[in-house]
Amino acid sequence: MEMTRLVSIVVVYPADADFGGLLDTLEREFLTKLELGEHRRVGGARACIIDVRVPGGFALYVVQRRLEDALPTVAIRMLERFPGSWWARHRWGIAIGIGVGLAVALIVELLRPLAARLRELLG
Repeated sequence: MEMTRLVSIVVVYPADADFGGLLDTLEREFLTKLELGEHRRVGGARACIIDVRVPGGFALYVVQRRLEDALPTVAIRMLERFPGSWWARHRWGIAIGIGVGLAVALIVELLRPLAARLRELLG
């Protein structure tokens, strides 16, 4: 099962910009309908934060570059967050590490008598 990531997108755009066109561009890049939060005025611009779920293998840096090229007057920054706990993100790595550790310990214990016999034979 592939883990999804939660990405927060901060968009700062000129107050006179066409936000509908901006939103269409974002939705095309993220391949999903975006749910918008509240818009705030920041000086002479407007800003909003959009949360979107993306698949684990989604290349955010590629989307960031394409958006910068397509929307030069808009500042867009993305912050990746994992929706699950630390354990949920790392449980397979921990389980594999424990399994490998147990396997190595078992192999060492199995080889110990062989090593003792070889020492006796070699004198």
